[in-house]
Amino acid sequence: YYQLGLLLERRREFEGAREALAKAAKLNPDDPAPHYRLSRVLARLGLRDEAAAERELHEKLVKSRRDTMQGMSANEPLP
Repeated sequence: YYQLGLLLERRREFEGAREALAKAAKLNPDDPAPHYRLSRVLARLGLRDEAAAERELHEKLVKSRRDTMQGMSANEPLP
């Protein structure tokens, strides 16, 4: 659904992109990419509050991934 959403967004078919990206986000809620793209599409549709909520979720997920990666590298032994 993510790839379909990207294609529809590029074609400026924002309603279809919204549906596909929402499904992608639902199927993989911990992946920040669908949330970012969905926020862009929602903004294009004039749904600013929903777009802001998706943007915030995207930022939270990116921060969480970054923190996880930093924690993993901190626990690895030095060569």
